[in-house]
Amino acid sequence: MTEDRNPRHNATFLVYAETKVGKSSLGATCPGTKLVLDAEGSWNAFQGRKNPNNPEQPYRVVWWNPNEAPPKADGTWDICVVDVLRWETVEQVINWILMTDHPFQSIVVDSVTQLQTRCKEAISGFQSENQQYSDWGQLLNRMKEKIQRVKDLVKDVRNPLRVALFTSEGKLRAQDGKYVPNMEGALRDGIAYWMNTTACLKVRQVPNADGIIAADSPFVRSLLVKPNPSYITGSHFEDRFTTNTIENPNITEMMGQIFPGFVPE
Repeated sequence: MTEDRNPRHNATFLVYAETKVGKSSLGATCPGTKLVLDAEGSWNAFQGRKNPNNPEQPYRVVWWNPNEAPPKADGTWDICVVDVLRWETVEQVINWILMTDHPFQSIVVDSVTQLQTRCKEAISGFQSENQQYSDWGQLLNRMKEKIQRVKDLVKDVRNPLRVALFTSEGKLRAQDGKYVPNMEGALRDGIAYWMNTTACLKVRQVPNADGIIAADSPFVRSLLVKPNPSYITGSHFEDRFTTNTIENPNITEMMGQIFPGFVPE
């Protein structure tokens, strides 16, 4: 940990959206060296992509097999990806980052929707069609314990982690028409309230000077961070954001808004 880093400058985020809107790209803007638990299979596209936090150096990606120690922070990579093909991989990674000498300042879990599927696969005999109360309880406990563990590591002043970002697919909730994170069972209602900030990422096209949206009109991503009657959104840091939505959001920049003097590595 650098001497000028304030260990109390930490935050957890849940970002949900429709598919292919840019949740992973937002996760890549997290500060410092990033550990990514990739359950979606989208992070192989980031090697060489423009890094908005360092325009002169495109993203550099390494892959990590958690059967071995994590890579050293030697200045040759920005993003460290773990392919999450089974639930046991999540447990392996968490055991490593419980240690305080790992190189990661941020962790991105992409996505908890798919991670829940991996967890279901690891529960012997779990069948969604034959929903046993004990199976759903076991699923909730496993997922909640791992999510809480990551949150606790971000708050642990001895641990290098300072930012955790979880992504989720979104869906319309039938009973009230709200757009919410797409999770199953009790996680559907609980996960949004466990984070410092729960936000919905949306994309829109910008009208031209005549107010017309043309086929070539540019797209803008907007992150809804404050309470809204149509979405499950909100933040413990609501007063730090001057608008209800943040256009072209960047998590490192948001951390600077939340904690003036925040130091990414």
